[in-house]
Amino acid sequence: METRKEINLKTYEFIKNYLYINTKEDGKQRFIPNEPQLKLYREIRRQEKEGKPVRIIILKARQIGFSTATGGKIFSNTIFNTHSHSCIVSQIDSTATNIFTMYKNFYDWLPNDLKPSVRTSNAKELIFDNKQRTGLDSRITVLSASDDVGRGNTFQYVHLSEFAFWQCDKIRAFGSLMSAVPKGENSMVIIESTANGFDEFVQVPGAVLHWYSLDELYSRIQSMNPNDTWYKLVMLEAMLFEPYFTLSTELDKKGKQIPSKK
Repeated sequence: METRKEINLKTYEFIKNYLYINTKEDGKQRFIPNEPQLKLYREIRRQEKEGKPVRIIILKARQIGFSTATGGKIFSNTIFNTHSHSCIVSQIDSTATNIFTMYKNFYDWLPNDLKPSVRTSNAKELIFDNKQRTGLDSRITVLSASDDVGRGNTFQYVHLSEFAFWQCDKIRAFGSLMSAVPKGENSMVIIESTANGFDEFVQVPGAVLHWYSLDELYSRIQSMNPNDTWYKLVMLEAMLFEPYFTLSTELDKKGKQIPSKK
């Protein structure tokens, strides 16, 4: 078997070959990224190669697996880097619990030779270290969304889940989190959410944004007899945005925090 150092140089090979997930239909299965997930990984890799801090916003469809893809990347980064602090932030406790359970499965189902020592494992935190505290000193933490979430911490890798549904002051919470993330290239922030308030976004009362899972989409295409007549189909698996500015906030003239373009 390859050493941890050798595997660390091939992150995506590690994800494909060594991470397992618990699926609804078949239980424990190797995590083989689908095309939308690969699209996300390609975008992460592009930003990494350009020496940028990774910053991605995903407006996602249902059941595509972006939380799983994000989790695989963050887990890999955390267990192969010392003194790394990763966090998952969600408004919905069940979502946070499901995501954190996925991280624990990633660890539990690793080959023993690849498992870093674990000093603490509870409902909110995984700390990779030994009892002498001379190991990785890296951790993954689950936080609940709040106005001052993350304040006083430093995070290298951050996953904001279902951001549109946070019930706190989103801009303030976002500013609090981003102040905890280094602006250097060895950091990553991924914001993902299904749509919420689409009618307000497009300023058309009652407007609805319909998403389909891959299976639902294929079924709908077949129901329209696509071979009988020519038509153009635009399939939007997800909208991926790389912000054109580093994600942070600043004060406007009224003293209110707004996204910064500096």
